[in-house]
Amino acid sequence: MLAGEWADIVSPSFVVSHDFPSACKTTDCAADSIDYTAYFNHIAGHGEVEMNYLNLPKDGSKAGTGPYYIESANPTTYELVMKAAPSYWGGPKNWSGPPISVSLKTLDFLYVPSTSTRLLDGKAGKATELDLSAADIYSVADRAQWLDNGNLVSVVPGLSLYGPYSSFITDWFSFLTNVTDSSGSVRKFQPFADLRWRMAVADSINLTDAAINIANRLNQVPNQMIPPGTAPAGSYNPDIPVAYSFDLAKMKALIEDACANPLTNFVDMSGKPYPAGAIDNSCNPKNPQTIEMFVGAADTTRTRMMATMAGRLNTVTRALGILFTIVPLPAGQRYTLASKHQIYFYTAGWVADYNHLLDWLGPMFLSTGTYLAWHNFNYPALDALVNDAIDADAKGDAQRLINDNNAIENFANQAVIYLYTDYPAIYWVESSFVQGFYYNQATAVIYYATQSYTTSSS
Repeated sequence: MLAGEWADIVSPSFVVSHDFPSACKTTDCAADSIDYTAYFNHIAGHGEVEMNYLNLPKDGSKAGTGPYYIESANPTTYELVMKAAPSYWGGPKNWSGPPISVSLKTLDFLYVPSTSTRLLDGKAGKATELDLSAADIYSVADRAQWLDNGNLVSVVPGLSLYGPYSSFITDWFSFLTNVTDSSGSVRKFQPFADLRWRMAVADSINLTDAAINIANRLNQVPNQMIPPGTAPAGSYNPDIPVAYSFDLAKMKALIEDACANPLTNFVDMSGKPYPAGAIDNSCNPKNPQTIEMFVGAADTTRTRMMATMAGRLNTVTRALGILFTIVPLPAGQRYTLASKHQIYFYTAGWVADYNHLLDWLGPMFLSTGTYLAWHNFNYPALDALVNDAIDADAKGDAQRLINDNNAIENFANQAVIYLYTDYPAIYWVESSFVQGFYYNQATAVIYYATQSYTTSSS
């Protein structure tokens, strides 16, 4: 059940004694003697990096029962160093290789934004593993082998390809409304409070073409939030329609209508109306607006998708005083800005914590859930459906749960709350000098503790 790497098992005594020693009632801070109410009340008001031991402090974190602990984390360079834990307990139950003794004693994760630099480092043997976007797969893979036979075969000496593997992942582009500036003041321009703007952006991309010619057939175009294979059986419905489609004429008409007849009534997240004039969605070249589209700093695939969208949108919006721009930014910074409601549009995704429908519904579709709370969307009808789904699951009514999800997905698609981009295939690019590769489908990550270096690349 605890599939995600964010669901690690940690020692409460260790963490509480580092975070808030005052909650420890004994000198050894034994788990059964901790004042958890005091601890969580403290953390609720002090969740910043420097106050939370589990939030990657610079001097590392030794909490956890996994094969590695965090030696250091640099918030400026994004370098993460992990060390082998001397008391690691074991490994996967179905691991068929040799006993796990954690041969790789140090893992040094380096943030290298340039794809070409990553490839050069890989070819030169300077990198054990490369994070390579689907758009760049033919830099290492034999194109004919992949397209003709469905096999990822490396064409680069010294580099090996593993995969593709299935996963429980959905990627999407997110729209935000009630967007604020860095001071917390609501911005005057709120394009994505208007369904017409959201629909126009969604209509600006041919997702099928992008899957073939940008992502190189390493993804499946989604029609809803949950991916195929989600439990219970029947949860994924291939017949759920999306409201958007690649249609540049419709895109142009929607934008021109939204500018000619801008919304005048706006409400905040609680449903309270803004004062007249607080929001102005008119399009005026003398008062230009910029809509920034945030994307992963080294995510070539979605950068190209966004660039295609921005180019098409700007052919219409530039004359109206509105410019779409691309802003590359690491995931942590994107999510921080989104959680503060400070950006209009960004790329995001979800890896199932465990394979069940409810793992998606609450975070994605409740107004108090992770994403809608960030995006400032509040649909009472959607809340009612999600809560009914939770009740159905609690009562073992799988069919009602599935029916609720169908209604939720239809509602979200018609409202264009998200623009789903892909159910991605998972693959890995590694040095051929590494052996013991092990992939965990539940987490969509590999298990470094099973790996070791060989003396040759054969």
